[in-house]
Amino acid sequence: SYMQDRVHVHRIRCWKFEIPVLRCIWHTLFPWTKHQIEYALGIRSELARIVREHQIEIIEATELWAEGFFYSYARQAPIMIKLHTPLFVLRSLNQMRQTLDWKIVDRIDRTWTCRADQIVSTISPTSMYRQERPNNL
Repeated sequence: SYMQDRVHVHRIRCWKFEIPVLRCIWHTLFPWTKHQIEYALGIRSELARIVREHQIEIIEATELWAEGFFYSYARQAPIMIKLHTPLFVLRSLNQMRQTLDWKIVDRIDRTWTCRADQIVSTISPTSMYRQERPNNL
């Protein structure tokens, strides 16, 4: 951890899990879901420890990769999500096809964002979706 502009910054390493029997399924069918779940699980316990030890008053995170998803179910401090460009918009701009894997990632991102105590953005949320917006948002 370090100080930057009077803010304590904590970088948390991603936790990797491997279950030999499921490894083939994870890596071939759901590589992005695996990445997202590993990332969110790695953050959960470390974030709880940091909040407890440093008496953190508020947590700021992005909606990308649902980094605080699991932590949000047993949160010890309010969560503020700062909106960036959602993954489904980035994929659309890069002409990447929608897969079941990405649908799961999008659903977890959306759920995580909805669990926030506060959402902030530097732009109007509707301007991000003007060009192409999925029906289920």
